[in-house]
Amino acid sequence: MTANTENLCGVWPALVTPFNRGDIDLTALVSLVEAQVTGGVSGLLALGTTGEAVTMTAEELDAVVTTVRDTAAGRCPLMVGVGTSSTTETIRRGRHFGDMGADYLLVVTPPYNKPSQEGLFRHFTTVADQVETPVVLYNVPGRTGVNLLPATVERLAAHKNIVGVKEASGSLTQLSDIKQRVGEDFRILSGDDANFYPSMALGAHGVISVASNVAPRLMADLYEAWMAGNVDAARNLHYRLFNLMEGLFVETSPAPAKYALWRMGAMEAEVRLPLAELSEAARPGVEALLRDLELLA
Repeated sequence: MTANTENLCGVWPALVTPFNRGDIDLTALVSLVEAQVTGGVSGLLALGTTGEAVTMTAEELDAVVTTVRDTAAGRCPLMVGVGTSSTTETIRRGRHFGDMGADYLLVVTPPYNKPSQEGLFRHFTTVADQVETPVVLYNVPGRTGVNLLPATVERLAAHKNIVGVKEASGSLTQLSDIKQRVGEDFRILSGDDANFYPSMALGAHGVISVASNVAPRLMADLYEAWMAGNVDAARNLHYRLFNLMEGLFVETSPAPAKYALWRMGAMEAEVRLPLAELSEAARPGVEALLRDLELLA
């Protein structure tokens, strides 16, 4: 592995994409990015699952990346989600967003196709061969219907342009299996907020986070406490944040996070079909979580 991965650690918010009456609310996106950066996050992910990228036009994708890049202004690195069900299209997007300034490319296991492990190996290898920007694998079987197994991650980790994995299977056993198969330079990021603290205890390097959209400073504090060797403080923050981490998935993400951000005055709660906004029944619970963390004015 030749790519520099020293900054591929810590808390990386999977940024929501604010919408207002069907259009991207770029003003709200600027404010969201600024809140994340000043809140102490380590990097930014645009166009991930939480960003509803699959609902956007090419022009909208460009607008989001440009806005996030320009607002961050080099204060922290930028990762861009480029994975699709087509290897060719994933390569095209990877080259395009690499040219736009992405520091890393997040490439999800192709949804709907359900490739074999050999198909996954060939897909990721082909992408990594044909883009210049370092690739981070993304395993989220609950969304894609296919699980990138540890043995396949081990094979892919040998590629000089594949530098890490966002492991969102929800299995600490699987994360542990990956960790014992790869070198320390290969970065493992938890894809589940509730597994962030235990994942670091198992050797992971950070998290790609939904909860950071709502509570960036607290998420960053958890990571900083762990890195300072203050295990008790990190564990206490884990439990302080745990209900929020779980509550933001009470319905399909990012609807709960967007509702929380609306209640905090940051943006509209709007999501795009086929997602629906958070149900009336779930709203009081999310509001209670925000009050518990003193995130409501």
